[in-house]
Amino acid sequence: MTDVEKKVSFKWALVLTALTILAGIYGILTVDLNTAVPTSWDFDGTITNYDSPLLALTVLPIIQVIILLIACKINVFDPRAENLKASPKAVSAILTAIFALFFSLQIFMLLSAKGMPASINAIQILIGFLFIVIGNYFGKLKSSFILGIRTPWTLSSDTVWRKTHRLGGKTFVAGGFALLLTALVFGNGVIYKWLFFSIIAVTVAVPVLYSWYIWQQENKDIQQK
Repeated sequence: MTDVEKKVSFKWALVLTALTILAGIYGILTVDLNTAVPTSWDFDGTITNYDSPLLALTVLPIIQVIILLIACKINVFDPRAENLKASPKAVSAILTAIFALFFSLQIFMLLSAKGMPASINAIQILIGFLFIVIGNYFGKLKSSFILGIRTPWTLSSDTVWRKTHRLGGKTFVAGGFALLLTALVFGNGVIYKWLFFSIIAVTVAVPVLYSWYIWQQENKDIQQK
């Protein structure tokens, strides 16, 4: 086991994976296998796709297990795995937040399969919280090919990476609160749909463009020396 694996805690990610698996097993055992389970929704809550319980309730656990396997052997997949030793809390927190969303989606589908559909608004609110958590830890994340704002410019310079993620942390937190507010105020529908995509576009585009700007400035300083 490498130093990275020793320092990064996957405890809560493992717990959430186990809960997602248990929810899936419970659903498969208690829901008629001929039941059409909703697996995707439009922004107004309209169901856009159905799958069998076996498929619908096993996809997310499989994804979680694959992510955990990659995370546990990150040194095999990321040439900069050593950088993660300096940001274990950030890695753990981001992974936990993502897995919490997966577990919530699993419960959402399970309730729908059992004829107790929950409000799509709950998922929209959780996405806002996910952005807030990610934003809070962006500034503590070291350069990596797997996590973070990975542009050609951030990956070429630790300074560009650090400055970009400081700004990205602020935009993601602000974007998360904006998503929460729009979900609570506008709920479902066309207005929320356009606001959702607009907020995400701005949240992501600002740090990406900033990374290019900082990289340009850094190159100018080097050339002037």
